[in-house]
Amino acid sequence: SPLPKAAFEESLDRIEELLTRHEGPFFLGEVFSKVDCLYAPFLERWSFQVPLLHSEGLEPRDAARWPALAAWFAGMEERVPSYLARVKGDKHTWSL
Repeated sequence: SPLPKAAFEESLDRIEELLTRHEGPFFLGEVFSKVDCLYAPFLERWSFQVPLLHSEGLEPRDAARWPALAAWFAGMEERVPSYLARVKGDKHTWSL
């Protein structure tokens, strides 16, 4: 059975808080770092799999609920070419 919705919400809230500690889209602010590399595969996978597991409106890319996390996804897509080439998936690759 999947983790309860509350467990994902708590994790996403904690990630949101970490991202707000510095100005900029990344965990260390404007600087893309190893921290972003470590979180990228998990957050990318969650962005597609969590909505499938919890259809009650739990969307990790929800900018209204987690604005810093949404900015992180945008920063990764706009400023990190290797993210688009190697990590970013889609609903088909991450939901198999």
